[in-house]
Amino acid sequence: MNIFPSHRYKKLLSSLIYLFSYKKLLSIRSQNNGEESKILQDIVPYIENKSFIEFGFDIDEFNSMPLIKNNFEGLLIESWSAEVNLFNLIAKVHKLNTRAFNDFLSLDNLELIELFVKKAHGLGVLSIDIDGNDYWILKAILKFVNPEVIIVEYNASFLDKSISTPYDKSFDISMQKSSIYHGASLMAFYNMLSVKGYSLVANTNGINLFFMQQTLAQKANMQAYEGMEIYKENGLRNYGQKSNAKEQWLTINNLEFTEV
Repeated sequence: MNIFPSHRYKKLLSSLIYLFSYKKLLSIRSQNNGEESKILQDIVPYIENKSFIEFGFDIDEFNSMPLIKNNFEGLLIESWSAEVNLFNLIAKVHKLNTRAFNDFLSLDNLELIELFVKKAHGLGVLSIDIDGNDYWILKAILKFVNPEVIIVEYNASFLDKSISTPYDKSFDISMQKSSIYHGASLMAFYNMLSVKGYSLVANTNGINLFFMQQTLAQKANMQAYEGMEIYKENGLRNYGQKSNAKEQWLTINNLEFTEV
């Protein structure tokens, strides 16, 4: 019998070392975790509401690590209970101002987010990476809060189209016809957020988009971009798929999409 049923369990076991050294890891990741960390570190002084919510995380690497280091009040949501339980143990040992919850988000269960936002009197940073209903969840959240900063993963394989995969409460990327069929395009998020007073200020490696409230972006001296002006292909995906974004689109353009 294999006691390690997946690579995630192996990784989780190796992560037990963080029980004693997590604050050191936060410092290392906050300095060396790529463009996302650098951007967050630069704009932290300008964020008024010191709170964040992040959907989908790996215990040793996620966007909001610099915010935890800066003692933001945080809420992490992940569908894998083992990851959540270990993080909460680490948070207790190191007295972190962040808690994790085990949940699979849908439009029917956003109460936890609403309660957190109410307690925090708003929201500083929202980070979404759930490889599925990202567009629809974000659209619903914006009905009750306007985060100062929004980080969202987009699908570079959808090119310049303003589209999303249709909402599916039980969406599971592993059950789709293609591993690149998920989420929404850059223009889908840009069109949604630009009319709500957000500026698109960064695109990290063709994966994550950074939006900031326009007044906040101006205070932080962040340049605003117009939609596809900042588009990048996902280099990691291109390497793994051995194809570029245009070629990837041709393999999925016969699947169902919603224009937004």
